[in-house]
Amino acid sequence: MWHTKKLNEVCDIQSGLWKGKKGPYTTALVLRNTNFTASGVFDYSNVVELEVEAKQLANREVIKNDIILEKSGGGDKTPVGRVCIHDKESKIPFSLSNFTARIRVLDSKELNAEFLHKFLYFLYISGKTEPMQRHSTGIRNLQLTQYKDIDVPLPPLLEQERIVAKLDAAFAEINEAIEAVEDINQNVGAIFEKILDTSTQQQAPSVKLRDVCDIHAKLISPKDEPYCSEPHIGAGNIVSMSNELVNVLLAKEEGLISGKFPFGTDSVLYSKIRPYLRKVHLPSHTGICSADMYPLVPDAKILDRKYLYYLLLSQNFTDYAMSGAARAGMPKVNRNHLFDFEFQLPALEVQRLIVKKMEVIRLESSNLQRIQNLKIMQIKALKSTILKQELQSSEAA
Repeated sequence: MWHTKKLNEVCDIQSGLWKGKKGPYTTALVLRNTNFTASGVFDYSNVVELEVEAKQLANREVIKNDIILEKSGGGDKTPVGRVCIHDKESKIPFSLSNFTARIRVLDSKELNAEFLHKFLYFLYISGKTEPMQRHSTGIRNLQLTQYKDIDVPLPPLLEQERIVAKLDAAFAEINEAIEAVEDINQNVGAIFEKILDTSTQQQAPSVKLRDVCDIHAKLISPKDEPYCSEPHIGAGNIVSMSNELVNVLLAKEEGLISGKFPFGTDSVLYSKIRPYLRKVHLPSHTGICSADMYPLVPDAKILDRKYLYYLLLSQNFTDYAMSGAARAGMPKVNRNHLFDFEFQLPALEVQRLIVKKMEVIRLESSNLQRIQNLKIMQIKALKSTILKQELQSSEAA
């Protein structure tokens, strides 16, 4: 049987960096929760560059093969505990946010960092880190003291390297299969895009969104008791490129009333948070939405509500919204920027004909997507199975 050691015996664990208020300052590329992916690798496309205290950065720099742990974040339905391994080098040093922690192997002759990452990744996807969490105001916090006490298996180094090589090869095939399936889903979005492009090639006047649309601006207060029994929708409830909702609760069940917006069946809900700009919902009922959504109300005399829905899903609009999103913190689409979007608006009867075409395509594509999404779930489940076979073999070793 492989012998084990506690995580804090084989690793240096350092919590993340606060920006700080005392100079001297220096520049760092800060890895945040938004850079984590479900597959355990970082998305470096939107790493933020910040001026931070040089003193803080001194012992919080991230180097190649450091593992970054998400220790705070998530939500009621999303556990924290994701882990990604850092594999980039840069002239500007990398660091990590205060919602994360750095895990660095102390002795590479005893423990392979990639092996450790795959072991910690397995603990996360198999749900073994969930008992180590506590909730506060919708945020999950990982109990770092418990996490440091995890028993890490230590097979011989050559065995660790063999396991890493085998898992890397298996995961490469799995990821290729996932990408192939997701490409099909993206092609469905391209079909929507093509129809929208065709609609705007007609001789139609150019308008700004502010000319044909408004935002429902009434804020809910705790005194508005009737809204307690309304569905509460946020960006996390909306399935991207789909009008489907998941995990919706009544406002009173979530304990969320104050600072939210009501919406009706005359509106379209649009997520203003940059990572979720293609989360758009066409409600068939009344409810209240989170502050991360804009409840847009089109002028029904000149703009069809379903046409607006598809317009908000278009790549042209998404690119425009991205260009106006803030670059620091939690990036949001500015309301004025949103309303300045200019597009060609066909006559109402033409809009409705276009919507009918899209409805037919959506029906056909949704059936295709269900099949493909099922394949993705089955393929991803292979990862957990392979990890379990390799990393739990300590019982028999």
